[in-house]
Amino acid sequence: DAPLQSNQIQRNQEASQELENESEWIWDFQAKLLANLNHKLEIKAFLTNYFQDRNFQFGNAFMRFYIKAGPVLFLVVLAGSFFVPKLAGVATLIGLFHILWALAKAGSVSMFSSRIDKIGGVLGSYADAIQSIEDHAWKSIAMQEIAGELKQNRGTASISFAFKKLAGLINNLDARNNVFVGLFLNLFLLWDFRQVLAIVDWKNKYENEILNSFDTLAKVEAVTSLAIWKRNHSSYSYPVILDNPLENKIDAQGLYHPLIPSSQVVANDYSSIDHRVALVTGSNMAGKSTFLRTVGINAILAYAGAAVAATSFQLPIYKLISYMRIKDNLNESTSTFKAELNRMKFILDTVSVHSDSFFLIDEMLRGTNSVDKYLGSRAIIKKLVRLDGKGMVATHDLQLSSLQEEFPGDIKNYHFDIRVDAGQMLFDYKLKIGECKIFNASLLLKGIGVDIDENME
Repeated sequence: DAPLQSNQIQRNQEASQELENESEWIWDFQAKLLANLNHKLEIKAFLTNYFQDRNFQFGNAFMRFYIKAGPVLFLVVLAGSFFVPKLAGVATLIGLFHILWALAKAGSVSMFSSRIDKIGGVLGSYADAIQSIEDHAWKSIAMQEIAGELKQNRGTASISFAFKKLAGLINNLDARNNVFVGLFLNLFLLWDFRQVLAIVDWKNKYENEILNSFDTLAKVEAVTSLAIWKRNHSSYSYPVILDNPLENKIDAQGLYHPLIPSSQVVANDYSSIDHRVALVTGSNMAGKSTFLRTVGINAILAYAGAAVAATSFQLPIYKLISYMRIKDNLNESTSTFKAELNRMKFILDTVSVHSDSFFLIDEMLRGTNSVDKYLGSRAIIKKLVRLDGKGMVATHDLQLSSLQEEFPGDIKNYHFDIRVDAGQMLFDYKLKIGECKIFNASLLLKGIGVDIDENME
């Protein structure tokens, strides 16, 4: 799907900010929708398929006329039989015709109603949820616009009324399940036919608006989730979304990963104002991969209109593409290296076509030898720069840091390092400018009982 535009993101932020202070309304709204969980049914898709069913049409013009006139005729003749006894026979014939006709069409009515019977109660809960949106006095323009979608092209009747009307018609049709009640109602009112035709008329009148209302309901559910997210993370801030991804840059202050416990969080600042590609080197476990994921996940939150784990976060709308945790696939006979090549081709193709792309590449070409890995990584980064690509690359290959000199203004070196104290590695997880100078693989290997011969040539 295409990403939201900046004005849509702004609307989500405004709606979320209003709903932050509407906890009771949110709880009530969500409670009204819980009924659908037991059905495990996607109501919009169900109704769409049901309305498009070729069997949804019922009866011809004469049948429609008689369903309205027949019960009146029967009641008039029946009442007249008290004054003109001969009419009793006519009333009996009409009543018998009604019963036999209802029995003859029972199969068609059952086929019509069997699929929709199951959702009568669910529609009632949707009606209540929609009515809570319609009736609430919204303050923000964003929520007023969303709620206004439920009132478009409507006269005096609301969408919630239409939902309740369909739920009522379905419940009315269920009366036929009681044999004695069904016979009585069909005798006097041609009940089954009357309800079926009422549902057909309802569909012709409300179909498009009802189906569209599910999209509006989904929008409210989405911004409700954003509000709950912000309420549960009060220290988060709303990002500023910039309009031009070609001219504007990322600027983050106090940025951290939202899934790391708050007691362990280390925040970092980052700005791409003076470069297009950040080349991040560093020791093992120092935080390179986590930082790339931090940028990526906060960008996704920002594009949804959610608050982000940062003191401030300013960014354009980028097309995010990632290269992380590439694995082999035995089912497709794809080795790790082939999977890496496939993913890298996708990234290069995307960057060449979409100038608003932003890549996050974590340790490329792991599935080959160190020489080819370095040469291949160097060639790929150079091609990304020549394609005017924007993004971040995390790597253990320190030699790649020399690319900053080859592409000044395009590539900038960053690193995460460690401090060794009495043989213990201390991580500060802070992003620093420049290339990494300290490594820890030998210390990590010693920790599992493997000593490295440092004098080996």
